[in-house]
Amino acid sequence: MMFLAKLVEMCRTHDLYGMKSDRALCREVHLNVAYRWFCRLEFTDSVPHHSSMSRIRDRFGESIFAEIFERLIRHWQEEEE
Repeated sequence: MMFLAKLVEMCRTHDLYGMKSDRALCREVHLNVAYRWFCRLEFTDSVPHHSSMSRIRDRFGESIFAEIFERLIRHWQEEEE
């Protein structure tokens, strides 16, 4: 669950900041502390390989990926309560 959650956050970062590719996103997350924090990655965590992101998005499809994202948001909101 946590690996998928981190990938979802990375994809969200990709969309929010207009990154041009998964490769560029992974490079930025690796180097930028703010992106690491947003994606819930510790300094000791490795950044997922860019091909993992593409494969997961292709495997799930856009609608399933959006549903997973919504469920994770609800889960995180419940944790805060």
